[in-house]
Amino acid sequence: MSISQLEFNISLIAEFLRKGLGLSKKLQNHSKQSFLNLSKNYFKNDAGIVFEWGASQEWNNICGHFKIRNVIAHNGGIVSLSEKQADLESFVENYDDDIISIENDCLMLSYDYVIEVVQDSQGWLKELFSSLESHTGLKNKNWV
Repeated sequence: MSISQLEFNISLIAEFLRKGLGLSKKLQNHSKQSFLNLSKNYFKNDAGIVFEWGASQEWNNICGHFKIRNVIAHNGGIVSLSEKQADLESFVENYDDDIISIENDCLMLSYDYVIEVVQDSQGWLKELFSSLESHTGLKNKNWV
């Protein structure tokens, strides 16, 4: 799913920063911390990147997309098995039923939802790349 690709891309960016800035610590999760919080803390505390992670609508959507991804990856799309069922249901309620819905306790996703995930990820990554370039001076022609 597209959100897993975003997670992979964030990991690549963290590794690029580690090498480019000469950081010793890698982005690794040794706790129960979510990948999003782990990444945010790594960029801020280890790489010294000041970035408003929650400043855009894309970021708020991405947080919801991660919940959807987790239910699919860890619970086979069955909503009631999720530890964050109420949050998930709230996220889904903001969408038109033709895009994403819950039917018989299962997530139902349309092609349009997948396209929206990609668009949210691309928009947010552009914001991140701009911030990275202005804070570090590092440039990567393949970022955008």
